[in-house]
Amino acid sequence: MKNLKNLFLIGLGSLVIGGCGNSKEEIKQYNQENKQVYSDFADFIKENNKKYQTTKGENIFYLSRENYSSWFQEFSKKILVNYKNKTFYDEEVDGINGMNDYRITKAAGNIEAEFSSNISPEKQLEIAKDYTENLKQILQGNKYKNY
Repeated sequence: MKNLKNLFLIGLGSLVIGGCGNSKEEIKQYNQENKQVYSDFADFIKENNKKYQTTKGENIFYLSRENYSSWFQEFSKKILVNYKNKTFYDEEVDGINGMNDYRITKAAGNIEAEFSSNISPEKQLEIAKDYTENLKQILQGNKYKNY
């Protein structure tokens, strides 16, 4: 019975470890497949913006519309998007996957902040998909390129 229990625990541990690895690879693959969306969104902001220059000479592009706002920091490659009671921060313009990327959700007076470094790979993938879909909706709504 003891051997059966140990075998079960080893198998369970393998599933958990394997699941996390697969999810991390899924996030990487998902963001790679949607790389063009992130790039197009940065271009969209640059083309339809108010441009500011910092004291260090860095360009910051700000775009505000009735149902969303966003900014893009050109040289350090950062995007912040506020859309549908959610805020997304993408530090490298490569999807929600890095240590400092996050999603903040505001609903019914509650605010939930989720940093990708503090959540499971499965939740990271969910947030990455939410981020990408929101960007696509903004691009579609503005009839940008082929969205």
